[in-house]
Amino acid sequence: MSQTSPKKLQNFMNNIAAGLKSHNIDDLNEAIKGVIVNNYPRKDEIDYLLTIIANGYSISKRTLKVARATGEIKEARNIAYCILHIHLKLSSRHIAIKVFGHKAHNAVWEAINNFNTLNEKIKTDRIFKEKYDVYHGKLVEFIKQKES
Repeated sequence: MSQTSPKKLQNFMNNIAAGLKSHNIDDLNEAIKGVIVNNYPRKDEIDYLLTIIANGYSISKRTLKVARATGEIKEARNIAYCILHIHLKLSSRHIAIKVFGHKAHNAVWEAINNFNTLNEKIKTDRIFKEKYDVYHGKLVEFIKQKES
């Protein structure tokens, strides 16, 4: 934790006291958590990736993030996990907890491990890699446009 000046700390405590007068503790806690959770690196790229994958699979971003992972939803989620980890260099724990809101990161780790051991002679693996490449390419283009 960084050093904070006494004046900044006093101002912070005054803001908390003022907030407690008009809001309950649970509301303030949720507001603080919302700021922390939504303040993660590469948020624009993550949001864009989740949007294009959800649109590509004709599902909502919410479904991509929280629905029971079966069939195409699982495939879509695994593509997102892999791109977030491999291209954006996010940890499996960060992806699971901060991006998808899951408690454990086992599914992320499993998806990454499966991707690293793909066998392109197997049709399903080849199709997964092709879809991965499409979404990865779109993300790379988005990042290039954003930086220019």
